Amino acid sequence: MPSSRGIRWIARSSVNIITITGAFALIAIAIAVKFPGLAARLPGGIKDVIIPATLFAVMMLFFNSLTNAGKIEGVGEAIASLRVDITGSKTHICERIDTSQFYDRLIEAVKNANRSVDLTNLDDTPLQLYQMPDMTRYFDLVRSLIKEKRHIHFRRIVSITSREKFDWVVSMIDDVANDPNISFQLVDAAPADFVPALSLQIVDWRKVLMVDPSTALIRTNGRNNLYIEGAEAAMCFEPYYERLWKSGRWLKDGTKVNRALLNEIGKKFSASA
Repeated sequence: MPSSRGIRWIARSSVNIITITGAFALIAIAIAVKFPGLAARLPGGIKDVIIPATLFAVMMLFFNSLTNAGKIEGVGEAIASLRVDITGSKTHICERIDTSQFYDRLIEAVKNANRSVDLTNLDDTPLQLYQMPDMTRYFDLVRSLIKEKRHIHFRRIVSITSREKFDWVVSMIDDVANDPNISFQLVDAAPADFVPALSLQIVDWRKVLMVDPSTALIRTNGRNNLYIEGAEAAMCFEPYYERLWKSGRWLKDGTKVNRALLNEIGKKFSASA
């Protein structure tokens, strides 16, 4: 019976033979791919041997890698860690962008959303007065996705500071009144002598788009908007959004619409007209 040293020598020799055979097999595959006509000119008997032998060598190389899994465990962990860094919570992108880029990034993020879309609109100007094609495209996309992707929960925080903005918000709510996956919350806009609330758009707790934090207002020529990608950063902003949401009054929850509050706001604007 072979000694333990002999068994280890045989195992190492087998591993080396399999590795060398696998290398030749890979070379053979590469040649076949590079020169496809060459294989066709080989005699039939040789082809009948080479193809099964190549497959066998590749299989043995694969099993060899499994039996030596302990040796490459560190490499596997490093690859897994790198994968997390690339696609997970550790990688972050932060860019200062103009309004056109803001809507390009926001449209892309919302279009690829899988779980949640938290939005904010603190402007005192309704959409139709901006005459910005990118903004119109974005609102049209959100409207269609609300109806198409029922599994995604949309939330929108709004402020109402003018009759025009009030009419626009009512129109938005009426358009999605029967859609249970969109909710609206009303917050009071900060007075002019206070720092405004942050206008945040958070998608899937991974992507954050912030309207110019100095004003929270869209400006056609502004470049103080911020795009952030990365779960860790998004998780820092999420509690802020939740707090801002809870500070407001509900306008729409599921399919329930707070008509009493809307009527109250509408009467105030009518009285001041």
